[in-house]
Amino acid sequence: MRHDPILFPLVYIEAYPCLGFIRLVFLYLPLCATCSNSPTFTSILRLSKLPILYFMGSISPLSSPFTNYRIYTSFCSNDLLATSNMSNWIECYDPATNSWHRVDRVPELLENHVRKDFSMVSIGDFVYIIGGRLCHKVLGDGPYEIVEVGLEILSSVIRYDVRNGVWSKCAPLGVPRFDFACAVCDGKIYVAGGQCTLGVARGTSSAEMYDPILDEWKPLPDMR
Repeated sequence: MRHDPILFPLVYIEAYPCLGFIRLVFLYLPLCATCSNSPTFTSILRLSKLPILYFMGSISPLSSPFTNYRIYTSFCSNDLLATSNMSNWIECYDPATNSWHRVDRVPELLENHVRKDFSMVSIGDFVYIIGGRLCHKVLGDGPYEIVEVGLEILSSVIRYDVRNGVWSKCAPLGVPRFDFACAVCDGKIYVAGGQCTLGVARGTSSAEMYDPILDEWKPLPDMR
């Protein structure tokens, strides 16, 4: 049976930043196989074993049957006492059983280094992690204080084969960026805007397109 990766168009997260964890996730389903064609909200109870600070996901088209799909998300911890490594990991949600399971660590990250403000999209059996910024989580002056030190803006692109459980490298972005717009159309990935310099509020107007068959990025006209 085919299990396509997907993240839904709208996610509501009941989070407790002061406590550092996510308790409840609501997914907005434009079409639900278990109900009528009218939109609906489905609640996903998530009592995480680890305090969660950062959550990142992606969108791919929703189709029927609903049970053939899985949701892949990236998390990172904000509690060094709960885990020896706060770097990103991937989890998978199965809508059919309303359950989560841990998949794997995001590769190419040193211990307590996190990838943030990247984009995740899916095409077929592949989930892509694109760009972002690399940060190092270190202990602060307080007993439970975690400080994030920005290190660099990333151009790297990696993809996860959900069918075979294998990571691979893709061609890097032409312009390293984070906090950017990203979408999939006709089997290609489009990115636009975002920021290219740490500590600088001004963004970039550049855009580019990725062809997974050719494994290459092509520049697009700047946004105006």
